[in-house]
Amino acid sequence: MTLDGFVDVSQMLRSGVYALGYHGSIVYVGQSKCMLVRVYSHRNARSKKGRLPSFYPVKGIVYDEIHIMPVHPDRLDDVEREMINRYKPKYNTQIKNRLPVDVPINLNVAGIALTINSRSDPEGPKVERRI
Repeated sequence: MTLDGFVDVSQMLRSGVYALGYHGSIVYVGQSKCMLVRVYSHRNARSKKGRLPSFYPVKGIVYDEIHIMPVHPDRLDDVEREMINRYKPKYNTQIKNRLPVDVPINLNVAGIALTINSRSDPEGPKVERRI
């Protein structure tokens, strides 16, 4: 359907890779399963004071252009990485790797101290007993 004076942005409701531009250059490339919500969250994440707490998961980015590329969810990581390498946006940091992080979990149950690694350990969890 075509409506006079309207722009069809239905593709933003799908998964894909988006690029945010500012003054003619790409400043950020990201991916989402619903690009409309994710792009809006970048705009909305800026606080009134100009700074967000460091723990806030979404960074506010100033942009005046949005470019989208619909992508199947299975290919999001590959296409995003390719676009970051191509445009080298200033707000993109290293892509998160999906490698497990080895963080020990310390438990103390009924006087028995347990230390368990979060990553699967072929030897099994290490158990220490402290008296």
